[in-house]
Amino acid sequence: MFIMKKSTKSIILVFIFISLPFLTIYFTGIELTFSYYNDTNSSYVVNGIDPANYPQDIYVASNFAFIAYGYKGLQIYDITAPEKRILIGNFSDGGWATHVWIKDNYAFVADRDDGLEILDITNKSNILKIGCYDNSFINKFISDFYYHDDKVFLVDYQNGLQIINVSNPALPVKISELYVSSYSYRVFIHNDYAVISCLSDGLCIINISNPFSTNNN
Repeated sequence: MFIMKKSTKSIILVFIFISLPFLTIYFTGIELTFSYYNDTNSSYVVNGIDPANYPQDIYVASNFAFIAYGYKGLQIYDITAPEKRILIGNFSDGGWATHVWIKDNYAFVADRDDGLEILDITNKSNILKIGCYDNSFINKFISDFYYHDDKVFLVDYQNGLQIINVSNPALPVKISELYVSSYSYRVFIHNDYAVISCLSDGLCIINISNPFSTNNN
């Protein structure tokens, strides 16, 4: 089981994924590092990924690390043995991948040029694009998104919050939107609320108990 902690400090994002026993992955938006912790509480770096290619985001599920890798698209690494991580899959259609979320056999990838892409990762060595929420609706730049209950809650720098029904991954449909603030930056879902950080207005809390009619609290 993997536990994810996501924190922000200044402009550097830090993602920490912990798996029992003793494997931690640190991702700073600049560098990806695999560290191994032994029973004496000492640690050492066992592997890393070239930061020159600008890894943007990471999601860990089972023994796989899924990386939104900028112009390289989505890359999948087998990290069963962290000291011998293996690239087993890659998908790129020429855009710039910035965020990734894994649900069952699907990868949801925010692409700066193509919007929200939905990929079938059943065969991780043969990734298939099966759906896309067109970027013309989101001004080309998703700043963050959160998957919950067959819906993707996404924010972009200009439109605020949009809720996309992805129960049919091949046909994502927008069901609601709410302008929150210019420069909506991060989103987190908690119970019936979407909590959004806005660079201009601070913290915004949205009631999403009825996703077809959102309210700004």
